[in-house]
Amino acid sequence: IRPTAVSTFHSIGLYWKPSGGSSSNVCRVRYREEGTTTWKQGYDLWFDSRTGYSWSNEYRGSLVNLKPGTTYMIELSLSTGTIATFTAKTWSENFPIAKTVYLPESSSSTLSISESGTENGYILYTHPAGKTSTIDVNNNQDSCIDIQPNVHHVIIRGLTLKDARRHGIYLGDNTHDIVIEECDISNWGRVEPDGFGANQDSAIRGGRGYSLVSNIERIIIQRNRMHNPR
Repeated sequence: IRPTAVSTFHSIGLYWKPSGGSSSNVCRVRYREEGTTTWKQGYDLWFDSRTGYSWSNEYRGSLVNLKPGTTYMIELSLSTGTIATFTAKTWSENFPIAKTVYLPESSSSTLSISESGTENGYILYTHPAGKTSTIDVNNNQDSCIDIQPNVHHVIIRGLTLKDARRHGIYLGDNTHDIVIEECDISNWGRVEPDGFGANQDSAIRGGRGYSLVSNIERIIIQRNRMHNPR
C-alpha cells in the first residue's frame, strides 16, 4: 500500500500500511526539497498496533517546520528493507484573487455561494473599503452563508454574521479550498426545550446531521471571532 500524505502550510502528515509492519519494525523518515540533493532526517513514524480499526497496523507521523508552497521528496524505509518514495507539496500562503464581490452594508437574507474560483484565482466575498457588511437573518433562515456543494477556491473575509437559526456558515458536500477569515460570527443555533443548545449547530458547519463531513478538504479558518451562540 502506497503512503498517504496530508499537507498543511508548514507540515505534512504521513500514513503508511506496508506489509510486514510492526512495532518492532522501525520506520525511518527522510526528506528533501524538490530540486535539492541534501536529505534531512525526520522523526521515526509511530506504529499503531491496535486491531479492529481502519487505521490498524498503520505507521503515522509528521514532517514539521516545512516551507509553504514547496514540494518535498519523502522516503520511508523499514528496518527490514522495504522502501517507499513519493512527493508531497505544502499549501501556499498566497491566495490570488480573480474576482471580488462586495456585499451590501446590511442584509437579512442568506448569502448563497455557487460560483467557484480556481487555484490561480479565488473569488473573494468581502465588505467595500472603509465600510462593514453585516448579514443578520434574525433567526428566520438556517445560515447566514450557504456554500453550495462542489464549490471551491472561495474566500470569505471580514463579514459580520448574526442570528442564524442553525449555522453561521454552512459548507456543502465536496467543497474544498475555502478560506474563512476575519469574520465575526454570533448568536447562532437552536435552543432545545431543556434550555441547552441543539447539538452540532455551529458557527461554521460541514456535513449533514450526525454524519461525517462529506469530502470537504482544505478549509482554512483563521483570525475569526466566533462567540455568544444563542
